[in-house]
Amino acid sequence: GEKLPVETTVSFLIFYFTGNYSCGGELPIPSGYFSSPFYPGYYPNNLNCTWTIRTWNNYQGLFSNFRTECRFDYVEVYDGDLYSRVLGRYCSGSYVTLISTSNLLTILFHSDVSVTYPGFSAFYHSFYGTTGKYVYT
Repeated sequence: GEKLPVETTVSFLIFYFTGNYSCGGELPIPSGYFSSPFYPGYYPNNLNCTWTIRTWNNYQGLFSNFRTECRFDYVEVYDGDLYSRVLGRYCSGSYVTLISTSNLLTILFHSDVSVTYPGFSAFYHSFYGTTGKYVYT
C-alpha cells in the first residue's frame, strides 16, 4: 500500500488568425456588392470602414442582413461625403431605401472596442431615376 501522487496535465491548443480583409474603398459602377469584413462571420473591433459610390446616374442599392451591436456599432449613410447630410443610421433590418440629392453616396461602418456580430451585406445597382434625385433602395 503506498499511495502514488496524482498528476494532472492540462493542455491548451490556441489558434490565432490574422488576415487581410476589405474595409472601405471606392465601389465600381454600375453595380456591385460589399459587406462588413469577414461577413457572414463576425466583424473585428475598432473599425471605421468608408465606401463611396460615385456616378452620373441614379442608384438602387439593397442593404440586407444587418446584424450589428445597435448601441455602439452601426452603418451610417451620407448624401455626399462624410461632411454631408446623414441619410440614415442602421444596425438591423433589411431592404433600406435611400434618396440622395447628389451623385455621391458615402457609407461608413463603425464598430467599437467590444462585442461584435455578423455585420451586413449590401448590393447596389445604377439606374436612371424619374424624380431627378438619386435613389438607393
